[in-house]
Amino acid sequence: MLERAATRRRFLRGAALIGAGALGAACSSDDGGDGASAESVAATTLPPVPELEGDPFALGVASGDPNDTSVVLWTRVVIDPARTDGGVGEAPVPVAWELAGDEAFDRVVASGTEVARGESAHSVHAIADGLEPDGTYWYRFSIGETISPVGRTRTMPSAGKQPASGQFRFALATCQDFQGGRYAAWRDAAELDDLDAVVFLGDYIYELENLFTGPDGDTSRQYTSPVPKDLKGFRARYGQVKGDEQLQAAHAAAPFFATWDDHEVLNNYNVAVDPELRAAAYQAWWEHQPVRLPPPENGELAVYRTLDVGGLIQLFILDTRQYSDEPPCPGDDGLGTVADCAQRADDQRTMLGEDQRAWLLDGLAASETTWTALANPVLFAGLVAGETDEGTPQFYMDTWDGFPAERAAIRSALAELDNPVVLTGDYHASFVLDVNGPSPSGEATDPTAGDTVCPEFLVTAISSILFSANYNDLNPQVRYFQAKHGYAVFTVTEDRFECEFRYVDDVWDANSTITVGPTWAVDAGEHVATEVTA
Repeated sequence: MLERAATRRRFLRGAALIGAGALGAACSSDDGGDGASAESVAATTLPPVPELEGDPFALGVASGDPNDTSVVLWTRVVIDPARTDGGVGEAPVPVAWELAGDEAFDRVVASGTEVARGESAHSVHAIADGLEPDGTYWYRFSIGETISPVGRTRTMPSAGKQPASGQFRFALATCQDFQGGRYAAWRDAAELDDLDAVVFLGDYIYELENLFTGPDGDTSRQYTSPVPKDLKGFRARYGQVKGDEQLQAAHAAAPFFATWDDHEVLNNYNVAVDPELRAAAYQAWWEHQPVRLPPPENGELAVYRTLDVGGLIQLFILDTRQYSDEPPCPGDDGLGTVADCAQRADDQRTMLGEDQRAWLLDGLAASETTWTALANPVLFAGLVAGETDEGTPQFYMDTWDGFPAERAAIRSALAELDNPVVLTGDYHASFVLDVNGPSPSGEATDPTAGDTVCPEFLVTAISSILFSANYNDLNPQVRYFQAKHGYAVFTVTEDRFECEFRYVDDVWDANSTITVGPTWAVDAGEHVATEVTA
C-alpha cells in the first residue's frame, strides 16, 4: 500500500542507515551509563528472543509524559492484534530500545532492554532518562534483528526556564471514533515539523457497536470485534484503532500526554459503573498508552497529573469520570438536555473526587508559571442547551453543568491566577467560550453571568459524529462555534496563548485537504480571547 510505505519511509530514515543487527549490539549509553531498566541489567537473565513470523511492531511506536530529563517510550509486541495472544504467543519477549540525539543514531545517549510480558499484552513502557532539558531525540526498538519504525520525541525545559525556541507548540485532540471516518487530522498533525507535544483529552477508543458506514456503504472502518465486555475485548478494540497508520504517524512525530473520557469504558459512565468492566478497560488503556504511570491496581488508576513546560506553562491533566457522582436531576442520563433541579446545586456533589480536587486546588494555588491551564475532558464554562415550555433552563448534566458548586471552587482558584486557560474536548464541535464567575447575586449555576475569569478553548472531534446544534442565542459566553471535524494547534509564548483550529474537509478521505480555520488568542494579563485577524 502506497500510503503505508510513505508513512514508514518517513520514520524509518534513521533505521535504514544501519545494519539490521546493530541496534541489538548497541545497548549502552555513550557516557557509560546503561540507561536500562532493572530487568535488563544482567543480560544472562533475559529470556530468549522468540522466532516471530511477521512484523512484531504492527502497532507502531510512541512516546509520552516527558519531563525535563526523561521520557516514556512505548511499543507493544504484536503481529496480529485480532488474536488473543497477538500472534506472538504468551512467552516473555526481550525488547531492546535506544534513544539518540540525531535521526541517524550516530549519537546514542540512552539504551536498554525491557521484557514484554503476556499479562500486559506484551506492552513496553521504557523510561529513557539522563537526558538534556528542552531537547529533541529519536528512538526505536528492536527484537532480535527486527527494528521498529523510528519515533521523534522531546524533553521539556527545566523548571523556571523558558523554551529555547521562545514558544511551546502543541496539538490538542479528542474523540476519534474509528467507525466515524478516517484520520486525516492525525496525518496533518504528523506532518507538522515543529510540534513539541500532543495533548489528547479522551475517547481514544469507542466501546460502541457498529452504527455507521461510510460513503456508498463503505464498511472498512467498522469494528471487527464485539462491544468490549472484558480485557480481551478491550485489547482487540485498541488493536484495531492503533493499527491505523495515520494515528501511528502522529504518535511517532511527538510525545503524547493523554487522559481518558467515557468511551474508553462506557458511554457517560461514572463511579457507579460495573467495577469489573472498568478494571478491564483501565488495564487495556494503560497497556496502549505511553504514560508514566504504574499499571492499574484493584481496578483503579490515578491518571491526573501535570505537564510542566519550564516556567512557561503548567497544564493540569484531569480525570472527570473515574470519581464522578452520577448526573443530577431526573430525566435523560446526560445524552440530551435535562431541566434544572435543586439537586444540581448540591455543594457535596463531585466530578473530581476528594483527592483529585484537593490536588488541583492546591496545585493551582502554588502555580508560578506564566500560564496555568486545565486539560479538562468535558465542557467547563457551561452551556444553556434549551428551555422547557415553562422557561426552565436545560443543561447537559454529564458536563460541569451537573456540578456547579465544585466548578465554582475551581473557577475561584483560576481567578487568583494571572493567566489561566481551560482546554476541553468531548463535545464534537469547536468552541471558544468565556468562563464566567458567579453572577452579581452569587448564583454559581448560571454560566451566562458574572465577570469573565478566563477563556475556554474546546476542540472538535477527530472523526466522531458531529454535534451541530447551535446554542449561541441562549449563551452570550460563546464567542465562536463550528461543527467540523479536526483538531487544534496551540502556540504559547510569554505574551500570548494562541489557538489555531484546523479542519478536515472530508472525514472519509484519508488524504483530505485540511482547512486552517480562524485563530483565537488571549494575551497575557487579559482574560477574554479574541479572534486574530491578518
